[in-house]
Amino acid sequence: WNANGYVPAQLSAWSRYYLGWEEAVVIDEATENLSLNHFLDHQSTEPRLYKIPISDMEYFLIENRQQNPDGSMAPSSADNLSELWPSYSFKLLPDGEQDYYDEGQLIPYFNFSKNRYTGCEWDFFLPGYGLDPSTDGSGILIWHIDENVIAEKFTPNFDLNRVNSYAPHKGVDLEEADGYQNLDTSVMSEYKYGGPYDSFRAGNNDYFGDSVHNG
Repeated sequence: WNANGYVPAQLSAWSRYYLGWEEAVVIDEATENLSLNHFLDHQSTEPRLYKIPISDMEYFLIENRQQNPDGSMAPSSADNLSELWPSYSFKLLPDGEQDYYDEGQLIPYFNFSKNRYTGCEWDFFLPGYGLDPSTDGSGILIWHIDENVIAEKFTPNFDLNRVNSYAPHKGVDLEEADGYQNLDTSVMSEYKYGGPYDSFRAGNNDYFGDSVHNG
């Protein structure tokens, strides 16, 4: 869960694939000029998950995660209406039932006993917003999946669930775009549980593959 345990994160690409929530479109090295939609857009028919086979038991899953897909903005606080920040979107209750941070100001407050998570921006509280400077961590996430490890260390009833217990060889491993294996080390850092630079995107690392360096 994100936001100090208040907001559930969207399931990873493999979890959705395993549960049958998403169909993965298989692509290879000859495929180009693809569109990849984000999970919350159910109006589009564009794929939301790609699969690149490595072998019979290994493959990459590619997904598009967006922290604020509707681009909503709101005042940073009820006392500062001029400074706008990205806004967490959720379905408002009918007039007279929705709580607001300050009466008279249109800054809705998510009441955990009344509001529901249906239609929420599940990824809004993933690493990025709230940092100094605030960073949009949206982008392409690439997961390396090893079904050999999963078969050895996981059972569907969760009696055995050690898929990622061995950091050097996980069953479901995020390829961190910044090249730092923060998720695979015991060394503490601000990105120990993920950071805004783990996604592939323009302005960060936008290339995944073999590199050849001169000199």
